Amino acid sequence: YYAWGETRTKEEYSWETYISHRSGDSRDNLRFSKYNYDDNIRVLDPEDDIAHVDWGGIWRIPTKEEWDELMYYCSWTWTAQGDHYGYKVTRGRNSIFLPAAGIRSDTLLYIVDSFGYIYGHYWASTIPPATYKDLADSFEFFSAVPPSMCLWSDRCAGRSVRPVCP
Repeated sequence: YYAWGETRTKEEYSWETYISHRSGDSRDNLRFSKYNYDDNIRVLDPEDDIAHVDWGGIWRIPTKEEWDELMYYCSWTWTAQGDHYGYKVTRGRNSIFLPAAGIRSDTLLYIVDSFGYIYGHYWASTIPPATYKDLADSFEFFSAVPPSMCLWSDRCAGRSVRPVCP
């Protein structure tokens, strides 16, 4: 699990521990030195992209548009692989498995929501319109409910990444 734009895991995922290009001591007065809309950078640079940092080459976290493409142009089948539940995402003869790995918030891991659905949360490498300065694009799904939209999430949350190599 990683906070958006950070390249290390940690024990706690909160605004108080979010260090990626941020100053300010609370959500109300966050100031970002990078990815702040004044700098016009809307996609993670390679040095801030954990997929690129760990895997190298041209590996990276997918953009919101790439998550949208999976959502709209692929078939989604809820299944298990070993001990892990998630979606098998298929287009033509190609498929990937996206485990329902949940989300880290503060020091807790959440995999099942209050309705009993198992869910997965993944980062996109992009940020939403400037009105939402403390958020980043993300993708989530729930068991037995095919995904229907990409969301915006607090940058400080611990989410999974699914590297792509275009």
